[in-house]
Amino acid sequence: MYNRVEDFLKDDAFVKCILEEETDQYSVLFNERAESHLALEEAKQVLLAAEAIETDFSALECQQLKSRIFETLGLTTRC
Repeated sequence: MYNRVEDFLKDDAFVKCILEEETDQYSVLFNERAESHLALEEAKQVLLAAEAIETDFSALECQQLKSRIFETLGLTTRC
């Protein structure tokens, strides 16, 4: 059972679900982890925080960086 933000962030399936924007899977996970909603939402925000950071990267550079991160993590992109 996950009770901490760190528990979710160490779960590859959770990370993939958030980074690949799998909203249906996230809804299922959210319902299954009713006792951990706060930790789950905080973990989601941690993963998405990079999206809110302003940079001088072009859209192409951002996509290339995201692809490299996904490749490193062994995830597939939905681009």
